[in-house]
Amino acid sequence: MNDLMHDVKLQIHTCGRDYSLMTHDNYGYDPTPYSVLVRLADSGLIGPEDVLVDFGCGRGRVGFYMHSRTGCRTIGVDCSSKRIAEAEKNLQHYGNKGNISFVQANAEQYDPREANCFYFFNPFSPLVFRKVLDNISRARQETGKDMRIFFYYTSHEYRAYFLHEERLEQIDRIECTDAKRWDRTVYQILVFSVR
Repeated sequence: MNDLMHDVKLQIHTCGRDYSLMTHDNYGYDPTPYSVLVRLADSGLIGPEDVLVDFGCGRGRVGFYMHSRTGCRTIGVDCSSKRIAEAEKNLQHYGNKGNISFVQANAEQYDPREANCFYFFNPFSPLVFRKVLDNISRARQETGKDMRIFFYYTSHEYRAYFLHEERLEQIDRIECTDAKRWDRTVYQILVFSVR
């Protein structure tokens, strides 16, 4: 099933890229392929007891799909009021408003204490990610929750950063190599535990 058919099935519209709001630190809108989300949902690493935050959620694809497949509660965070409005419009069509919500905020200002799972598809620079990780790490210490980070499409910049980040321990890798690209190392979801 292609991405458009998944959207139709979920009664949402998330297809298409948009880099018009891109800045040095915040990257444009490029939704995670559904083929990747299928693998994430099938991994068993996210279930109905989890709360998943999608940083740089755009139109909300990750939240809608993961909720529909795993029953988890999802929260989409995006700095763009335009994207949040699009996600809210999708929510009206999707229904089930109690388990999916969207927040307009800069990622580094979002308080992650209510969640235990965090999804990233290169939404912003490693500099912003460090600040977000500071908040997640602090939330883990305050709440005592086991927290996991799912990072799809790791750029060379991020892979270099992960090598030296002591607060993260890689615990799994979900292969997504069905994409026929030249660098298959980026077509995977790296799964980290937050220490």
